[in-house]
Amino acid sequence: MQYRLNEAVGRPFDSTVNGARMIASGVFDRHPKLQVLIVHMGGGLASIVGRLEFNWHLNYNGIKNPPAGRPYTNKRSPFDYFKTNIMVDTMGFNAIGVRAAIELCGVDRVVFGSDFGPVPYGIKEQVQSVEEVLPSLAEREWVFWKTSNRIFRLGLSDAGFITPAILPAAA
Repeated sequence: MQYRLNEAVGRPFDSTVNGARMIASGVFDRHPKLQVLIVHMGGGLASIVGRLEFNWHLNYNGIKNPPAGRPYTNKRSPFDYFKTNIMVDTMGFNAIGVRAAIELCGVDRVVFGSDFGPVPYGIKEQVQSVEEVLPSLAEREWVFWKTSNRIFRLGLSDAGFITPAILPAAA
């Protein structure tokens, strides 16, 4: 508790382990339409997905005393799931992590996130991280609202208004 490592390391670590387990266990192959948003920039997934890829290819071949069966059941490259099933947010307090999230998932699979509210840290810094990484307004719009609009079916138009299909019928 002295360094609040349960928050700084523990929460992203949990996101990393859970995302990696979902990939390796074949969850996304059994449920190909499943979309998962992993918070804290996907934890450390961007930095370890290459290791997941290596382990998946190796799958214990040549390793003494391997677990029974074929431990890795995912059918595709771990990298692939970040383009089809996994999305991440930008909550991580740095532009390096935002850049890694966008490179891993694509700008249309990253949503803006902040811990604003319960954590005394403003949104301004989170916005600046995205702006630093994405100089293009069109790309920033994906992160700031368009991806969330699509995945949560908010019905917002480019003008920022709710589309008529979402509005209740007039009485």
